[in-house]
Amino acid sequence: MIKCLSSVLLTALLTFFLSTLVQAQSLSNLSFGTDSTFEVVSWNIEWFPKNGQTSVNAVGEIIGALDVDVWALQEIDDSSKLKQAIANLNDYKLVYGGSDSRGLTYVYNTKTISNVKTYQLFSESKYSSPLPRAPFVLEFTYQDSVIRIINNHYKCCGNGKWDKTNTNDEENRRYLGHRLIMDYVDSLWSDENVIVVGDLNDILTDDRNNNIFQNELTNSRQYRFVDLAIEESNNANWSYPSWPSHLDHILINGPLLKQYNKPTTEVRCIKVEGQLSGGWSEYDRNISDHRPVAYKFDFKPIIRPNDTLGTQVSVLELDKPKINIYPNPSSGRVFYDVSPKLEVTHILVKDILGAVIISEQLFSNGISMEGFVDLDKTGIYFLQFLHKNSVLHSELIIKGDN
Repeated sequence: MIKCLSSVLLTALLTFFLSTLVQAQSLSNLSFGTDSTFEVVSWNIEWFPKNGQTSVNAVGEIIGALDVDVWALQEIDDSSKLKQAIANLNDYKLVYGGSDSRGLTYVYNTKTISNVKTYQLFSESKYSSPLPRAPFVLEFTYQDSVIRIINNHYKCCGNGKWDKTNTNDEENRRYLGHRLIMDYVDSLWSDENVIVVGDLNDILTDDRNNNIFQNELTNSRQYRFVDLAIEESNNANWSYPSWPSHLDHILINGPLLKQYNKPTTEVRCIKVEGQLSGGWSEYDRNISDHRPVAYKFDFKPIIRPNDTLGTQVSVLELDKPKINIYPNPSSGRVFYDVSPKLEVTHILVKDILGAVIISEQLFSNGISMEGFVDLDKTGIYFLQFLHKNSVLHSELIIKGDN
């Protein structure tokens, strides 16, 4: 009897050891990053660690194998366990967003990026409805250029219909949160390298009346959802197979569009489960219900041909029409000058939560134009210039005390 039990125990232990070894070898076969490209991955790791030490070991192997520059993570429930997961990856460091960001975390490669700063946006309680998690920013230098990544996890759920009149509607909360982030980018960082990533909890292919991302989708001169092709492909490639839907997105702004069009660019939903003997059920049980979405591109600053000093400039800046807004801050009246070539059809003034305070039609017809708006109450606003339904320019303006 003792001999029989020992044999059974030995067999069980051997089976467990071999299955663990096969899994480790399989995960190490994953690949994505290269030495010549910049990579960012957005990954919701479903309240990590989902299955204790098994999750810790697997996530560490995945991060090590894919060899990317920046991981923007959501739902990190225990940052100390994530530190343990990357403890053997000497080139990687972790920074956690804290209680206001509720699970937003970055893991980044210290050999490829430098001058790292992190901070939150809209962390005040009045923004908690549109942005339940304060957006977490990673600012850094890569190849002598500054890049900012904004990581967020939008409000979930809803019935698929966007009720624009109801501030408690889930789609509307996502829209208002998205607009806060995008208006902030338009106002302060329109000429900077910005990437917005995360579990944005909504799809890109909704019809126009229900699509909270419509402004960025139709404004191809200023923005690009690089993962749109994933959502437009077979649902087997989507980031959230359980629904199925594609909820995890990577959005780049104008200064990075030139990089997107290079042949080395690649965006992919990483099917980690394909490397596991148990497939999706094993991945979902031990790691996450979301797949990582990865984007890589060859980032080389664009140099003006006749610039003998080699000043780095965005291609979009070489002949970019301007809108000047002044004074800012203001005691009440804010003036604007619109340069030629911009066909502005109307302007909007919105409060910080996205409510329209002023709406006026304009007819610039591609010529210079001047005007002003009057602000009554002290506060922060966004002044937007539109061509039909596309935002040409958005700027944060401040109304101080008289």
